[in-house]
Amino acid sequence: MPTHLLRNQKLKELTFKKVHALAVESLSQHLELKSSGSKSSPEKIWDVLLSAAANNSSIDRECDELEGCPSANTVRGVLKDSLELNQTETQVNQALVRHLKRSYWKKPQKIAVDLVEIPYHGQPSQDPEEVRRGKAKQGTTHFHVFATAYVVRRNRRVTLALHYVRQGESNVSILEALKTRLDELGISVGLWQENRAFCSVAALRWFDQQAEAIVPMVARGKKDPPSGSRVLFAQKKSSWTTYTMESDTDGKFTFEVALVRRYSRPSRSGDKRIPPTTIVYAVVGKRLSSQRRRRSLSSVAETYRLRFGISSSYRQMNQARLRTSSRSPELRLLAVAIAFLLRNLWALCSWMTLSRPGSGRRGGQSNFRFPTLLRWISRQVEARLGINTVIQLQASSPLCF
Repeated sequence: MPTHLLRNQKLKELTFKKVHALAVESLSQHLELKSSGSKSSPEKIWDVLLSAAANNSSIDRECDELEGCPSANTVRGVLKDSLELNQTETQVNQALVRHLKRSYWKKPQKIAVDLVEIPYHGQPSQDPEEVRRGKAKQGTTHFHVFATAYVVRRNRRVTLALHYVRQGESNVSILEALKTRLDELGISVGLWQENRAFCSVAALRWFDQQAEAIVPMVARGKKDPPSGSRVLFAQKKSSWTTYTMESDTDGKFTFEVALVRRYSRPSRSGDKRIPPTTIVYAVVGKRLSSQRRRRSLSSVAETYRLRFGISSSYRQMNQARLRTSSRSPELRLLAVAIAFLLRNLWALCSWMTLSRPGSGRRGGQSNFRFPTLLRWISRQVEARLGINTVIQLQASSPLCF
């Protein structure tokens, strides 16, 4: 079935061929590969990349195992000639929202923003700004960093925007890049839900100019006696208060703080109890003149809890990210983008499986799992290209050691 027909038809069934076709269509319609040879046609290059993503493996491994595909060096050569970092970022953002129906997203949305760090061992390819420094993880302090904007609405969980973060890029510039992309999509943000990395004077001041934002605070200062923001974490009951944060470069900023006390409760396993703790949220924005009357403290914590779907999206992204030791930032961006695209495609397919005859909201839990989608794509690529099932031995060998 031609891929351009899939998007505008109503499917009566999901098959591995249709899912594979949707994945190839999303990539090929927005990223143009400069290759005209029959052995290295764009379709075969996309098949290799999708198979590497679905199997969580490398280009070399897939080219060794797939019979009808070009060599790994040919694949990398085509990608090198075809990809430019800024242009690729624009193109993959268009691919991410290819199946987004704008009428579903007219109202202001709750947007979660987070950073994902991919550990990197090596030197930058060309520009030192390609690699960002951070806290040590997996034996390195160097990372390729990506920022994403993510939304959850009525069981539709979608990554809307992806941004390649350079060394020295401020939190504000990251937020501006993501907001610019959301503005291009016509999606307004009613609530920003950020992680602790954005709890800084400059970022909070930026959020204060938006509709509303909830940002968890970081405990800083001496433990005993508590000083700095640790004074807030030492409180024993829920309350609203204000706090002034200081920065050597950005000055002072005073904002509303929600202290949410979580009392002792049994763990999920039930074999122990979780000790009581106080969670501190910075709550800022233009709509906060009557914040203390509008939103209860428990609703602040409950609203922010819903953002943890972005953590699931990162976990699934790592399940579908092709592995590479290349220094090319374009290839590393493409690897992350393909993983998020497959994750969005899975969200779409899961949403489709929840459809029922008649009117009414879709509900329940889909039985279409993310590993199933990856397995389907892998099987279809194997069917298209074939598998190497013979290894020629250099010399005859006995069947014993």
